[in-house]
Formats: sequence, C-alpha cells, structure tokens
Amino acid sequence: MFVSLYAEAISHMNLFAAAGLSVGITCTLASALSLLFGRNRMHRLLLSFYIAVALWGFGSFAAGIARTSDMAIMGWQLANLGGFFVGPTFYHLASEFIGSRNRRLLSFGYAQAIIFVFLGFATNLVFNKTRYVFGIYYNEASPAYVLAILLYLFFVLFSYHKLIQFHRSAKGYRRTQASYIIGGFLFGFIGGSSTFLPMFRIDLLYPSGNLGIVVYVIVLSYAILQHRILEFSLVVRKSVVYSLSVSLLTGLFVVLVFILTTYLSQVIGITSFAITVISALLIAILFSPLKKQIQLLVDNVFHRTTYDHYATIKEISHKLTTTIELQRICRVIVDTVFDSLRLKNAYLLSAANGSFVTAYSRIAQEKAPHVSDAVASPGSDNLSADFLKRKGIIIKEELSASEDQTHIISEMLQSFEGEVLVPIFVDDELAFLLILGEKLSTDAFSGEDISLLTTIADQASIALKNAMLYEELEKRVKQRTTDLSKAIDSLSNEVRVREHAEEALRESERKYRLLFENMTTGFALHEMIYNEQGQPIDYRYIEVNPAFEKLTGVPASALLGKTVKEVLPNTEQYWIDTAGKVAQTGMPVSYQNYSSELDRYYDCWLFSPAKDRFAIVFTDITERRKAEGELEKYRAHLEELVAQRTQELAVLNGQLQQSQKMEAVGLLAGGIAHEFNNILTTIKGSMHLILKKLQADSPVTKYTEQIMTSINKASNLSQDLLAFSRKQTITLRPMN
Repeated sequence: MFVSLYAEAISHMNLFAAAGLSVGITCTLASALSLLFGRNRMHRLLLSFYIAVALWGFGSFAAGIARTSDMAIMGWQLANLGGFFVGPTFYHLASEFIGSRNRRLLSFGYAQAIIFVFLGFATNLVFNKTRYVFGIYYNEASPAYVLAILLYLFFVLFSYHKLIQFHRSAKGYRRTQASYIIGGFLFGFIGGSSTFLPMFRIDLLYPSGNLGIVVYVIVLSYAILQHRILEFSLVVRKSVVYSLSVSLLTGLFVVLVFILTTYLSQVIGITSFAITVISALLIAILFSPLKKQIQLLVDNVFHRTTYDHYATIKEISHKLTTTIELQRICRVIVDTVFDSLRLKNAYLLSAANGSFVTAYSRIAQEKAPHVSDAVASPGSDNLSADFLKRKGIIIKEELSASEDQTHIISEMLQSFEGEVLVPIFVDDELAFLLILGEKLSTDAFSGEDISLLTTIADQASIALKNAMLYEELEKRVKQRTTDLSKAIDSLSNEVRVREHAEEALRESERKYRLLFENMTTGFALHEMIYNEQGQPIDYRYIEVNPAFEKLTGVPASALLGKTVKEVLPNTEQYWIDTAGKVAQTGMPVSYQNYSSELDRYYDCWLFSPAKDRFAIVFTDITERRKAEGELEKYRAHLEELVAQRTQELAVLNGQLQQSQKMEAVGLLAGGIAHEFNNILTTIKGSMHLILKKLQADSPVTKYTEQIMTSINKASNLSQDLLAFSRKQTITLRPMN
C-alpha cells in the first residue's frame, strides 16, 4: 500500500510539489540540527521557525500532488498550519537577535496565528475554493486569507524595519551579522512569498519560489551550527572554492580525454581507457594546487583577511619549539594570532597572586607592541578554572546568562574590549588568558578560527610550561650564583673580621694587662671546687694582680694554684657559699664583709666570666669602717645633747603658751567688763532718777533700793575684771 501511494505521488509530482517537499525535508533536517547542536536561545527560536516553514513545505507538497480540490484544500490547511506562524516566529527571532522585544506585539502575533489556524480547520472562512492553474489546485485567497497574508507581511516588514535600524546603529561584526540576516532571510522570503501570486490570479511566473527557501535554509543552518555566529561569508567562500575547483577540473578532464582520445590514440595506439586513467591521474595531481590558487582568488574577492590555517600552525610550531624565553614565547603567541586573524587588539594575561596581569599585548592603533603590568579587571581573581576547562574557548556572544561565571567573564572581556577568551592551562592549572578583540574586518570568529586558536593554545601550553621551567631553573642558577658570591664575600668578611678581632684581642689583652698590673683595686680569678653533691666547698686561685697582694698582705706566689682553705684555713663559709652561687648562676653579687683571717673589711664585687669560675674585684675599706665607727659615736653624743636641749625648750615653750593663754583671757575679760560697765552705768542712772521721783512711803521704793544694791555689786565686779585685765589695782581717790 505504501509503495502504491509512493508511486501515485511520484506520478503526480510537479516542480511546485518537489519544491515544497524539498522545503519540508530540508527544514526538518535543519530543525533536528538546531535541536541537537543549538547552544543558545537564538538557536531554539530558529528551531520554531524551521518547524513552521517545514509544515509550509509539506503542506505545499500535499497540495501540489492533490488530484481533487478537497485534497488540495487539506494540503493548503497543513501548509498554513505552519505558514500562519512564519511571520510571528520571524519577528520573535529578529527581536531576540536585536535584543529588543515588544511582548504585546509578540503575543498578538502568536494569538492571530492560532486564530487563523482554528478558522482554517474549523470553518471554511479561510480555505473554501481552489482553481486549477499550472497543473495545481491552487487556493484562491478568501477575505480572511487576505487578512492573514497582510498580517504576515506586516510582521515580516516590521521585522526588517527593526533589523535595518539595528544595522545602522550596530558596529563591528554585529553589523556584519545583521547584514547577513537581512540578505539571507530576504532571499527566502522573496522565494516563498512568490507562491502567493497565483492565489490572486496573477499567473506571470510558475510558483517554484519555494526552492529559494531550500537554498537559504541550507546556507543559514550550516552557517549557524558549523561556523558559529551566522557567518555566511565563510560558507559562500568555501562553496565557491569547491564549486569552481570541481567545475574547472571536470571541464579540463573532459577536454583532455577528448584531445587525447581524438589525436593520440590514433598516433600512439593508446586505448581510451588508458587515456582516461592518465587524465584522471593528471587531474588528481593538479587538483590541490588549482584549488589553492582558486581559493586565493576567491579570498581576494570575498574574504580579504583570510590566512593559511596549516601554514600558520606550522609557523608558530617552529617558533615555539625554537624559543625558550618566556617573554619571547608570549610575543610569538600574541603576534601570530594578532597578525593571522587581523585583530584590533590582543592581550595575553598571566596568573599572578590570584589575579591576572598583562604579559604582552598588541593594539592595532599602536605602532609597537608593549609589555605591561596592568592588573586585569576586578573579579578576575574569582574566575573559575574548572569552568574554563569545561567550556574551553569562550565567545562573548555565546555566553549563557544562566551560568554563574558569565558576569565575571563578560566584565573581563569588556574591560579589554575583547570578543574571545582563550584559556591556556599548564599542568591542569590556569596559567594564562588570551583575550582577543574584534577583527578589523568586523567578521565573526569562524569555526576555522576557533580550531586555529585551540591548536595554538595546546602548543602554547607546552611551550609556556617549558619556558616557565627554564625561567625557574635560570632563577635558581642565578640564586645559587648569588648565594655563592654572598658566601665568598661573607667568608672574606669573616676572615677580615677575624683578623680584626685577633688584632683587637691582642690590643685588648695589652690594655687588660696594663690595667691588671696598675689598677688600685684588688682582682683575683678563681676556679670553684664542689663536693660530690655539687655543693661549693672551696675555690682555687688562678690569677691575682699586684693590688691583691698589697690589700691582703699575701704574696701571689703563696696563692696561685692553691685553694683558699690551704692559704687561709679559717676563711668563713660565707665567702665560699657566695662565690659558689655566682659561679653556678652567673649572677653578679656585691657586698661588704669582714675577714677575720685577715682582720680587714673589704668591699667586694663578684661575677662569673665562665662556667664554674668567678672573679672578685675588691677594695680595703678597713680605715673607712674605723672612721665610720668614730663618726657613729660622735653622732650618738650629738643626738644626746640635742635631746636635752629639746626637753628644756619644751618646758619653756609650755610656760610661754600658758602666759599667752592668760593674756588672752585678760583681754577678753577687760573687753567684757568695759561693755558691761557701760550697761550698768545706764541702768544705775535710770534707777537714781526713779528713786527721786518715788515717794518715801511708796512700796516700790524697797524694791528699787534692792536693785541699786545689785547694780553696785555688779559694778564692783566689773572693776575687778578691768583690774585683772591690766594686771594692776586701781585706787580711786577724790580730785579737786
């Protein structure tokens, strides 16, 4: 049954149906490629667009082979199941590329497509009549279908309006991308839209425009998936190169076979098969150089910034293997990539203390390259080596916003005006970052470019590792040489210091001996002697100065090599214990003490110049002690005299204080008596006046006289107080 249906479909096949089938198959394959190899949202939207166009193609095929009008209408319904969505999906795709999306318009586009699909299948408002033209039951445009076409044209033209606006403001390879999108899609839309003409009874051309959709879909899919960011120029260049090569060689093969068969076979007698084999071998030999020359010719026309991939790899491999200096290797890497890809700028960053610094750079505007130690953009120290190892070479436009490292990498690329980041690992450690700017031609980075960069990064990793090891080895050699020079200098200095020290020691010995022989204080060096328990029991004289002999009265000959108990057997234990403590602890001690053996007082200072040895410096203070005794007696006598005089002074002072107290009391009593006498005089005078006015027999007179008597007594008391205060007696006598 399937075979019969297939045979029947083939029997009714026409160019329109073949074009539709080609569109359906091509877009289905393109959808599968987008689904399997798509990397970003742009590719997912392209998948939706391909599905819509594929439905249009299969529906056109079904309508093209239909034997009846009803079957054709079913085909047109299937075709427009996708066709109604072509306009909205293209607008969605263009909006995503531009980065500016009108959600309301997008929602309206998908909504109207759903409505027309519903009307097309559920009613006859959209598809109700066909006409037979070009051997096809062609759909006649109903008013509803005319509206659908107008909306389709609106979305397509509005999308192109936005793309053209973006193209005018864009710069660099984004402008180039926009140019290719505008041109590539325009080729397909013109071809597809030409199939609308017979629907309006415009029968000027056969409706084979769907073939244009096939061509643009193939080119677009290959460019996006194989050559990354919509790079049509490389696809066209490769296609033209191989087409011209095959065409020229095929023509040359035919000409050679014809000439050799016509002329040489009769003369030499070579068979036509042999001539064909010889011609084929000749063509095989000529294919590679001819293809190379054609490629150069095409590059001059289409792609003037091209390079020879294998020659570039061969050149940089030779330079890297013949160079061991790290800075020269950095220069070779950057210069090769910069010149081969014709970049605006390139930076090679090296890892340093958790961040990255510029090891070498090239900028198109600058005449000469330069080395800088400028620190990379903030956040470079947070760059994940695992992320870069997993991702490999990163193109700015392919970064996914959902990944946590996207912001850090974008910020770093932006700070260097970079478009591509190439990580270089040395022993699985992120050691270098190669940041590449935009191409001077504004073209995007192709798959061939990425392949070249990958190869260079692998070779650079080995070369940089060797250079770093060499640099580290060179540093070690320099360090060892420096250390050896320092050691030699140190040894020379040590010899000189030792010579100076010996000279100083001899001078010190001379001064010491001079001081030792002429000092007025006694000096002796001893060796401590201990018992089995480690307790000091004696000490031996090692050296004494002349002053020691003078102050002790013991000659040096009787001391040296002997112990103190041998020389002075009655020496107090205090002297031995104190000397033992100094010899054991090394702590100096000073004291004054009496030697009963020598009957002298000494002021001593003991210190330990070495383990179990002590030295003593002392002076004879016997005379001073005697003088101090006499002074002590005189001081006691003076203190006794002072105590006596102090006691006498205390008695006199008490008498003086008593006299002063009595004088103060007298002054106080005199003041009080004087004031009191004044008061009594006033009262007394008043009482005299009262007595004169009273009658002799008045009962008040008696009391008044008693008051006068008391006043007189008080007046006498006042006079006594005044007399006490003056320390004399006042005698009153009448005056004339």
